Amino acid sequence: MLFSMAVEWSKINGLKQMKIECQNNNVQACRFYHKHGAILGKIDEYAYYKDIDIRDEVQLIWYLDI
Repeated sequence: MLFSMAVEWSKINGLKQMKIECQNNNVQACRFYHKHGAILGKIDEYAYYKDIDIRDEVQLIWYLDI
Protein backbone atom coordinates (compact mmCIF):
# COMPACT_ATOMS: atom_id res chain seq x y z
CA MET A 1 0.00 0.00 0.00
CA LEU A 2 2.82 2.41 0.86
CA PHE A 3 4.52 1.74 -2.48
CA SER A 4 1.26 2.41 -4.35
CA MET A 5 0.82 5.65 -2.44
CA ALA A 6 4.37 6.72 -3.37
CA VAL A 7 3.69 5.97 -7.04
CA GLU A 8 0.44 7.93 -6.96
CA TRP A 9 2.09 10.89 -5.19
CA SER A 10 4.81 10.86 -7.84
CA LYS A 11 2.25 10.92 -10.65
CA ILE A 12 0.26 13.74 -9.06
CA ASN A 13 3.43 15.79 -8.66
CA GLY A 14 4.48 15.34 -12.28
CA LEU A 15 7.41 13.00 -11.74
CA LYS A 16 8.34 10.67 -14.58
CA GLN A 17 10.45 8.08 -12.83
CA MET A 18 11.18 6.64 -9.40
CA LYS A 19 14.70 5.59 -8.43
CA ILE A 20 14.77 2.88 -5.76
CA GLU A 21 17.84 1.73 -3.83
CA CYS A 22 18.05 -1.79 -2.50
CA GLN A 23 20.74 -4.29 -1.51
CA ASN A 24 21.48 -7.71 -2.95
CA ASN A 25 20.74 -9.45 0.37
CA ASN A 26 17.14 -8.17 0.36
CA VAL A 27 15.74 -10.69 -2.10
CA GLN A 28 12.12 -10.10 -1.08
CA ALA A 29 12.42 -6.40 -1.89
CA CYS A 30 14.04 -7.16 -5.25
CA ARG A 31 11.18 -9.49 -6.14
CA PHE A 32 8.65 -6.89 -4.98
CA TYR A 33 10.11 -4.10 -7.13
CA HIS A 34 10.39 -6.40 -10.15
CA LYS A 35 6.80 -7.57 -9.68
CA HIS A 36 5.64 -3.94 -9.68
CA GLY A 37 7.39 -3.14 -12.96
CA ALA A 38 10.70 -1.70 -11.82
CA ILE A 39 13.79 -2.42 -13.90
CA LEU A 40 17.19 -3.12 -12.39
CA GLY A 41 19.38 -0.42 -13.89
CA LYS A 42 22.57 -0.34 -11.84
CA ILE A 43 24.68 -2.70 -9.75
CA ASP A 44 27.44 -1.15 -7.62
CA GLU A 45 29.64 -3.65 -5.81
CA TYR A 46 31.66 -0.89 -4.13
CA ALA A 47 28.91 1.46 -2.94
CA TYR A 48 29.32 0.39 0.68
CA TYR A 49 32.97 -0.63 0.54
CA LYS A 50 34.11 2.02 3.06
CA ASP A 51 31.79 0.57 5.71
CA ILE A 52 33.60 -2.55 6.90
CA ASP A 53 30.42 -3.97 8.48
CA ILE A 54 28.55 -4.20 5.18
CA ARG A 55 31.28 -4.75 2.59
CA ASP A 56 29.54 -7.89 1.37
CA GLU A 57 26.41 -5.94 0.37
CA VAL A 58 25.94 -4.81 -3.21
CA GLN A 59 23.87 -1.74 -4.05
CA LEU A 60 21.09 -2.29 -6.57
CA ILE A 61 19.31 0.64 -8.19
CA TRP A 62 15.86 -0.01 -9.62
CA TYR A 63 13.98 2.39 -11.92
CA LEU A 64 10.22 2.61 -12.30
CA ASP A 65 8.81 4.71 -15.12
CA ILE A 66 5.62 6.39 -14.05
